[in-house]
Amino acid sequence: MPKAGETPGAGNFQCTKCGYIVALANATDKLPVCPKCRAVDYIKKK
Repeated sequence: MPKAGETPGAGNFQCTKCGYIVALANATDKLPVCPKCRAVDYIKKK
């Protein structure tokens, strides 16, 4: 499970707490703390 601060690669990631979607464009982008609820856990969307 990707967490805030990690570089999981490009793609869409959904916050496991509130469902907010974060889109990372580059493989070197880091996941932020969720801007909506401040949670740190995500799942990768297909």
